[in-house]
Amino acid sequence: MNVRILRSQCCGNAQCVEIAPAVFALDSHQKAVVLDSEAAPADLLIEAAEACPCMAIVVENDEGESVVSCGAASEEARRGHPSMRRELFVLPERLAVCRMPEAGPPPPWVFYQDTRIFSVTRAPGEISVVCAEDDVPPSMTRVEPGWRAIGLRGPIPFSETGVLASVIQPLASAGVPVFALSTFDTDYVLVREADLARAIQTLSADFEIVEGPPR
Repeated sequence: MNVRILRSQCCGNAQCVEIAPAVFALDSHQKAVVLDSEAAPADLLIEAAEACPCMAIVVENDEGESVVSCGAASEEARRGHPSMRRELFVLPERLAVCRMPEAGPPPPWVFYQDTRIFSVTRAPGEISVVCAEDDVPPSMTRVEPGWRAIGLRGPIPFSETGVLASVIQPLASAGVPVFALSTFDTDYVLVREADLARAIQTLSADFEIVEGPPR
């Protein structure tokens, strides 16, 4: 049996490593690699391919014929069944990313009661705020405006891996810069409003784009 990894689709979930650790491993980029395709029986290789949530493993016989291909036939089937695809939604408001000095508390204008989404992160040397663009006062000088948020429909279990990577990787391949946020339940990827249509077109190949955020 021959085993191939479709690197562009691998999201580092590592199910294959759990099933056949003698065959698969993750490299320094958290992508699966094949160590030795003969180190496990054929049924274990097929099980690993069928279990891959990233649909990135191709198993072929010695004649080069696909025995199972989660990266080709199964991917085509998955795209034809929206219910099997993870859902994305787009928040309507324009967002801004602001930087302010580390000293002192976050400003009160961040915490408007009617704000749908905001994020405050204190890190060594700075406080970063993501909030509605309209809420940023003119006195703020370190501001990156014009972002839109694409969210993953959650909740996403903490034990699940590769979810955020499955969104960021195709956007990176399409040349779309991102700013990522994570919450207890899910992940958000911010893209420039000018890139939003291209981002949605790129992600619609692998995700179901749904109306509105979760309630």
